[in-house]
Amino acid sequence: AEEMKVNLVFSGHYATETPGVKAVGEVLQKRFGLEVEFIDHPTGL
Repeated sequence: AEEMKVNLVFSGHYATETPGVKAVGEVLQKRFGLEVEFIDHPTGL
């Protein structure tokens, strides 16, 4: 990557998907008045 002058971000599956799941929960709360709880349980992957 350095030789090709390309930027890379190494991040795990959990870290990259968690924000999206939380955002969906917020939409469900606001739009439908649902009670939503995100349980943070990293997988270590």
